[in-house]
Amino acid sequence: MHGGALATFADAQVVAVRPYTGRSEDHTPTVSLTVDYLSPVQNGKWLVCATTLLRETRTLIFSQALFEAGGRAVGRSSAIY
Repeated sequence: MHGGALATFADAQVVAVRPYTGRSEDHTPTVSLTVDYLSPVQNGKWLVCATTLLRETRTLIFSQALFEAGGRAVGRSSAIY
């Protein structure tokens, strides 16, 4: 899997945490996104993301995500929306 594809997947973590914020906005712009690539994703393996809402302020959402493929850690990210 190309690293850009994993970064795009990481940027979608806001979709997983937004329901827990009580916000009704359809669009939450990305302020910051950091992706650490730990290992290549093997072809044919499912990519799974576990996302955590770390903090919410009046205007920002802070989250992190861990990515696994085939039971193996392949990446992590932190984001501010």
